[in-house]
Amino acid sequence: MAHEQGVPIADVAESGPGLAFIAYPQAIAMMPLPQLWSVCFFIMIIVLGLDTQFLAMEVVLTSIMDMFPKQMRRAGQRERFLFVFCLFCFFSQLVVITEGGMYVFQLLDHYACNGACILFLCIFESLALGWLFGAQQLFDIIKDMSGMTANWFFKLCWCYLTPLLSLTCFICSLVWYQPLTFNRSYTYPNWAHVLGWGMALSSILFIPGWALYKVATGTGSLRERLIYLCRPDPGFTLTRKGEELGVCEEAKTRLS
Repeated sequence: MAHEQGVPIADVAESGPGLAFIAYPQAIAMMPLPQLWSVCFFIMIIVLGLDTQFLAMEVVLTSIMDMFPKQMRRAGQRERFLFVFCLFCFFSQLVVITEGGMYVFQLLDHYACNGACILFLCIFESLALGWLFGAQQLFDIIKDMSGMTANWFFKLCWCYLTPLLSLTCFICSLVWYQPLTFNRSYTYPNWAHVLGWGMALSSILFIPGWALYKVATGTGSLRERLIYLCRPDPGFTLTRKGEELGVCEEAKTRLS
């Protein structure tokens, strides 16, 4: 494509929607049987989008069900909530298909789904998993569920490699940050950048915000509250151990 247009490769298309809906279709049109490959390509795009939506919906739905188990586990409550949530997402995203929707889409893609937010979440998730919950305890869970012992390399990744690499990439993304532009010509106004950073911080601030809330509403001294919050659930038991304890308790009840 760069040879056909007589431009450098970097100028053919930039990352974003133009790469998927302009550059790739043009490249497919130059291949043998372009109609067949075009149908396959856009079917792949549709299936990929549906798969992504299924994952996003399940994450939100499962989190809410875990937070409100009594209300959400009633008959039909899950389906009703999912229907309302899908309607909300559908109507809120209609703005993306308007005449200026591409500007909104680029703003959402750059700030709400950018690498800095994902890396920030990855840092805290890996620290919570490897150090607070405990890598060894996670090893025991894997062995309890599958009967297989995980490789020691996973423990190295959970405790050291993943947090360090995520922190390094997060710092680099902030140091080399560049303001958002559209089509290499349109510069977004300042209020759009403020709105974008607000969307980005909406997912990040929940981590320190929830931590401060739990510390403020806990009992005991500050040190006791921090120690209590930075440890796994003391009532947690592995599946097989829990079943064995349940069988023992049932046997004792019958004998008595």
